[in-house]
Order: sequence, then C-alpha cells, then structure tokens
Amino acid sequence: MLRWASLWVACVTSGVAWAAPAAAPPPATAPPAPVVVAPALVDGPALAAHLVEPSGHVRVVNFWATWCQPCVTELPTLKAFAKAHPDVELVLVNVDAQSSHASRVTRALTTYKLDGLHHWWLATDDPERLLKAHVPRWASEIPFTLVIDGDGVLRDQFVDAITSAMLDRAVTAALLKP
Repeated sequence: MLRWASLWVACVTSGVAWAAPAAAPPPATAPPAPVVVAPALVDGPALAAHLVEPSGHVRVVNFWATWCQPCVTELPTLKAFAKAHPDVELVLVNVDAQSSHASRVTRALTTYKLDGLHHWWLATDDPERLLKAHVPRWASEIPFTLVIDGDGVLRDQFVDAITSAMLDRAVTAALLKP
C-alpha cells in the first residue's frame, strides 16, 4: 500500500497524470428498423370522409401515380417534408388503376424508400370517376395536393409539383387558421 501511495505522490508532484484506462466504447447498435405503414385500400366514401374528418392536426394529402413524372419527381420533397414535420399527417394517395398496385406501385414505394408514410390505394380501376365523385375541387390533373386543417377544412390546394416552400407556407397558414 505504501508503494502505491509513494507512486501517487511522485506522479502528482512531477505533474504526470495518471488515470484509469478509458472505458471501452459501447457496442454499435443496429439502426432502428423503419416504420412501414402498409398501404390501405380505400373506396370513394372512405376517402371523402377522411378528407373532411376533424383530426386536430394538419393533413397534407397528395394524389400521385407511377406514370406521372412530376409526381415521381416530387416524392423526395414530400418524404423530406414529412420527416421535418412529424406533427403533420402526410397521406400519399396513389391513383394508378387497382390492377397496378401489386407491381408498379409497390416497386415505386420501395425504390423511393417511402416507408413510414401513409399510403392509400384507390379501390377501383377507374380512379378518375371515383375522384370526381368524392374529392372536393378535384382538378382532374396530378400531382394534386390538398392541405386540410385540424377541423377538416380544406385550406389550400396545388395542381402540379409542389416545393417545400409551398408546403411550409400552406401548412403554416392552416395552423394559423382564422
């Protein structure tokens, strides 16, 4: 014991630092698995009800198709917006014919890594007819995006590709509703 005390005094008086060996770094952990929200197959009345249903939070509903280049181009913007605004519900409504869901739509969701988002597939092979009958102000063009406030009131809509700045302004306005 005396030798350790003498060594300690010698180290302290000579300015040499002595410390316990550093702890080993914690073992690397695997990143969390992505949250996958399985696509929901919706019909016209269910879609219409969700668009006007009070939810207490802002919803952004984007209508897109795999064959629509502006739609596909804006998918990364929508994904980034959803990640940056977890308090906003983003729903991607695919308007491809129902017979394309298993092949083209599933491949697009995987290719663009759209896990963690809400996906709806229309339960019809005639999406235009369903949308005209059940979506307020349906423009018959895609991409088409609706911004709905927490009371279920349509606050803004966009026809054509949307930018982050456009979404930010529309969502802010929906949050500050009169």
